[in-house]
Amino acid sequence: MRAALLSLLAFAVPAHADELLGAILKRLAEPRVVRAQFVQERTLADLERPSVSRGRITVSREQGVLWQVEAPVKLTLAFTPQGIIQTGSDGVRRRQSQRRGAVETETARLMQGILGASAESLTANFQASAAGSLERWTIRLAPRARETARYLREVRLAGGSRLETIEIEETSGNLTVIRLRSSSSDQELSAAELESFKLP
Repeated sequence: MRAALLSLLAFAVPAHADELLGAILKRLAEPRVVRAQFVQERTLADLERPSVSRGRITVSREQGVLWQVEAPVKLTLAFTPQGIIQTGSDGVRRRQSQRRGAVETETARLMQGILGASAESLTANFQASAAGSLERWTIRLAPRARETARYLREVRLAGGSRLETIEIEETSGNLTVIRLRSSSSDQELSAAELESFKLP
């Protein structure tokens, strides 16, 4: 009897985890546009103090991710399917090639993927596991692709009704923690945001 009960539990736990993952992603994918303030702390393996940057992030299901750094320097990066558009403090817009392994690039891809993701599409690229409840959850993502796994060890997401924290652990020992605050949702980008996504 005990063996049979343990067998049932062994099958029930993964099923519950899959259901939780699907429910979390469904909730996160509801808005077409998400805006939030962010604080990013990047700790390098060979440095004692982390570097800290602050700004705003806008995630559009259709257009991409707008990463607006306000401190310590002003910089805007628009991640689009066609590439990266960088706008410096001088207002000049330049196209930039995809930087393999760059934390901002990986974060942008991840956030846009989550916004319009399903459990199937996410688990196609990552080994995903969810824990907690729909009110307070965590997701752990390990890359499936060997090329990505060379530099990315794991991504950890946490939140409740919205995504609140992203932790990106690299194989080099570098760790990036992004905390999202004052999140809001919308159905359309502003005119200024749309302009930032246009290719120069």
